[in-house]
Amino acid sequence: MHVPNRDLLHIELAEALTASGGKAGSVGLLFLDLDRFKFVNDSLGHAAGDELLKAAGLRIKRAIADEDAVLARVGGDELVVLMRRLTSFEHLGLVSDRLLAKFADPFKIDGVLLSIGTSIGLAASIDHESADELYRHADAALYEAKERGRGQAVFADAALRAKRDARVRTELALRDALAGGQIEAWYQPEVDMVAGEIVAAEALARWRTTDGVEIASSFIDVARRAGMLEQLMVEMAGQLWAWHRSSGCNLPVALNVAAAHLPSLLTLHEQDPIGRPFQGMRLEIAETDIIHDFEGTRQTLNQLRELGAQIMLDDFGAGYSSLQMLSDLPIDGLKIDRSYVARIDTDWRVRSLVTSLADFARSTNMIVVAEGVETPSQADFLARIGIDRGQGFLFSKAVDAGEFATLLDNGPFGAHLTSRF
Repeated sequence: MHVPNRDLLHIELAEALTASGGKAGSVGLLFLDLDRFKFVNDSLGHAAGDELLKAAGLRIKRAIADEDAVLARVGGDELVVLMRRLTSFEHLGLVSDRLLAKFADPFKIDGVLLSIGTSIGLAASIDHESADELYRHADAALYEAKERGRGQAVFADAALRAKRDARVRTELALRDALAGGQIEAWYQPEVDMVAGEIVAAEALARWRTTDGVEIASSFIDVARRAGMLEQLMVEMAGQLWAWHRSSGCNLPVALNVAAAHLPSLLTLHEQDPIGRPFQGMRLEIAETDIIHDFEGTRQTLNQLRELGAQIMLDDFGAGYSSLQMLSDLPIDGLKIDRSYVARIDTDWRVRSLVTSLADFARSTNMIVVAEGVETPSQADFLARIGIDRGQGFLFSKAVDAGEFATLLDNGPFGAHLTSRF
């Protein structure tokens, strides 16, 4: 599809803003992402993906044929429509409605009917806004549209712009925090629910700011969008290795890792196999991450396991895992997603599912850890069906290295589980 690229779009956008005299609402952007495009590329091949892009481009051009507009391709499946002369904010909305309607009918690619929708981020210029600012706000609106469920258009209003600006400030501060050693590894114990003893720990990122300590959920999405997840993972791995050396603790310690970042861990190990050993390290990988490159990830996991790492499938049940996947992967165990544990006391179907997982684990000698254990009744049930490892606030929240050492010294958690001990 021969359309302008990102660089040419920015030139056109800057010229349109100059021509408008900086008047608010005179220039608009519609940032489109083709839903399920990756599925087409992966299942039908890149040639089919290219044909889909051409077909989508033609539909978009038909929708804007009567407008003073430019269509550009700015990414693999991302297209931008520049509206050089908006008459009103409502005008931008009407164009987005036409675009959504153009994607209502399926595409026929290589004889296959494909239902490919689109998500759209809308932004209209405000007084004397730069091309970069307008582009970024349209991009933020697109991200919000995808977060809300795709197949819809979201306008970059004042609230969304403020949200985006706050995220940028957080991103800049997070970069400084990573460079300045403000990101710390804290440790949440994994407990044998029969003996009450700590048998492992999970390293969780904490950001020590002037206002206190921020948990990972408050900044992990910013790190992901800014491409800092790998840097964050390397920092956490370095602290984990250093803590293992200095503490003399021989418990397995888990680290959450994206499949795409596993090669970086291997490289670090190869550079210093004594100081950065995999022995005693547990790598937890989300099931939803593995399915994107199952075979490649499986090979890397085999290599890591041979080097001494334990491999756990994290958040099991939150995605699309099957027992076939479990049997095909070189894993030592799985962690049952906390959403299931939270429903154990109220949903018999969840109890049946978790019981089946426990039976499967026993038959395959897998470790099974229940996440989010918060009540003695949950621990009772999990222990009765054979899932004897738990992690959650019933035992302890994540604590810094010093507090974790105290937890180890204080002995079993039996006093917390009065209904069992």
